Amino acid sequence: MHHKKEAGIKGTMDLAKKLEHIVLFEKGKHEKGVLALKSINTEIINLRKEFQEKEEQVKIKK
Repeated sequence: MHHKKEAGIKGTMDLAKKLEHIVLFEKGKHEKGVLALKSINTEIINLRKEFQEKEEQVKIKK
């Protein structure tokens, strides 16, 4: 996802809502139930941060 918001997906919460409607995300191995919308959004934000950090590391190496 880019920082510039474009048509289709408008930020992480919008993506989380779309994903929640498509599939039920199960909790961890020792937990029962499915993830809440807020948890899905948090995971998306964490993934985005990881991707950004890796991109920055690649730029530094060049």
